[in-house]
Amino acid sequence: MEQFEPKKQSIENHRKLANQLNDLQNKENEGRGISCVKTIVTYLQNGDIETAKAICRNESDKINSYEDVKNFLITNLYKDEKNHPWYFSEKL
Repeated sequence: MEQFEPKKQSIENHRKLANQLNDLQNKENEGRGISCVKTIVTYLQNGDIETAKAICRNESDKINSYEDVKNFLITNLYKDEKNHPWYFSEKL
């Protein structure tokens, strides 16, 4: 039964991350939020981090317009890895 604990904890961490991201994105666009980020939130709530990252890559141009959201994703979803969608644009 112990082998399931790390996965449960991981899903709980993803849900916490999703809630924080949801709160952040809800402040944008006069309270309407950011539709592509809402999709990322949904996948994080379900524990599907790989799909959430894929959406970040596909929608990075839109997310780039929201500096706080972009920085949150880099710091919390990618944990400052160099493989985030905005890495090369930061080097220019």
